[in-house]
Amino acid sequence: MKQFKIFIILLLCCLPIKIAIAEGDGHKQPSSTNTIILSKNTSASKRPHAPARDFIVCQYGVGYLEFIFPNDINSLTIQVYNNDSWTGFVTVEEPVIETPIFEGEYTIQCTTNDGSIFNGIIDF
Repeated sequence: MKQFKIFIILLLCCLPIKIAIAEGDGHKQPSSTNTIILSKNTSASKRPHAPARDFIVCQYGVGYLEFIFPNDINSLTIQVYNNDSWTGFVTVEEPVIETPIFEGEYTIQCTTNDGSIFNGIIDF
């Protein structure tokens, strides 16, 4: 009888732990940062399907965009659009910018300080 009481006590002590573990199983946190490569818009290319040599790395998440600049670029004018449009400006010194909360797929177009245009698709 004493062993039965010990078994019941252990079972009751372990039950809340099992419930807490089971509640956490279905709740996955979304990735907070995504990365895309913005490729240069080149219309007159001898090799139209070749990968771009010039690109800008864009990391984004909820409410922000961050850019990794190539050596020869100092600033970017950013336009994010779908049904609505948003415009921003970043520099090498301040490569992160706050944005509105976007949902869905958007086109991003970045114009550099030398007039080059880079394009990509962002999926929030």
